[in-house]
Amino acid sequence: MPLSQNSVMFESDSPKQSASAPSVRKLKIEADGDPWKGLIIPKIRLMGRWLERAGFRPGNHVDVMCVAPGIIQLRSSDRSQSTPPVSASILNEAAQIALNETSDKS
Repeated sequence: MPLSQNSVMFESDSPKQSASAPSVRKLKIEADGDPWKGLIIPKIRLMGRWLERAGFRPGNHVDVMCVAPGIIQLRSSDRSQSTPPVSASILNEAAQIALNETSDKS
């Protein structure tokens, strides 16, 4: 179903992800700060039910680590509420995809 620019796509309308494939989200990096003073910094905003399904709950803390240029890793600091760790092969595959996408854009 094509969306116009003002349309809203509800989560129930989105294609379902298979259990074996990690879900990929495309986000735009926003500018934050004071453009008049030239003090602009990048900002990424994450929100949605998919975060809950991924093991991130409101009120929990998150560790953010830069793994490589263009690749960040999020881990729940609250281990009692987190999901089991993702296998290294899935992480390596995701990192390779991200590296390929960044090299394709340059």
